[in-house]
Amino acid sequence: MSFFYRAKWLNTACFKARCLSRGVASLIFGGMVSFALILDANAATDYQSADYASWKSSDQKTYVFGAMGAAFLDHNQSGRKTTSGTITLDSEDDDQISPIITLGTGWHVHRYFAFEASYSFMTGAEYKGSITANNAVFDGNTLDGTPSYTETISGHMLGLTLASTSYDKGDVLGFSLRGGVFVYNMTDELKLSGSGTLNGSAIASGNDKIKMTDNGIGWTAGGSIFMVPSQRSRLELRFDHMHDMDVKSFNLISATSAKINYRMRF
Repeated sequence: MSFFYRAKWLNTACFKARCLSRGVASLIFGGMVSFALILDANAATDYQSADYASWKSSDQKTYVFGAMGAAFLDHNQSGRKTTSGTITLDSEDDDQISPIITLGTGWHVHRYFAFEASYSFMTGAEYKGSITANNAVFDGNTLDGTPSYTETISGHMLGLTLASTSYDKGDVLGFSLRGGVFVYNMTDELKLSGSGTLNGSAIASGNDKIKMTDNGIGWTAGGSIFMVPSQRSRLELRFDHMHDMDVKSFNLISATSAKINYRMRF
């Protein structure tokens, strides 16, 4: 088997593995939602029709939710900062998409308002392009030359938000708004190849990388359009914007996500 054929086979196998893993995750999430809806449909027979789908009753304040979707990342390619020297990244793609998963819990403090705590994970968005660096120093590394790069951005977020709702008892559809803050841990990894030096040594094609990790606080805002199939459950199309996630002053990232969210209360 030739080297070219092995590389092509490996690339195809990795692509199929990524597709399979995302497909399995989608099936699991869909199965959980379907199972929960079946449980809710059975449980709904235990309630009086006048109380059907009342999301503002005072006796059921706590709920949990899970969401899966896509995060559209926007980062400032022209605003890269270095300790010394200069660097320019010419990306083939300005905006990329990362799968995102969110899990959380909420507590109604008022019939119209609830506090929500959540954890989100962006599995990674990939950018490709070329670099022009003139003894650029950033995050303890010195880069010089015109190498090509592949950049992967991923992150973890913990959020605390205040959510409001337009929903009234007996409604089938409604919308909600939310806003708050979050803490993040972002990872920005640059894999280098081609002409140039990294920390004084020639770049080894595909083997040299710069990995930067940073923590911080940002603000978030969003909203949801939802359907209430039963008293205990709610299915939402959820939108969130997470602003200004700074990675070592080298990359400033914002993300806007669209997710399918399933929510069940107790």
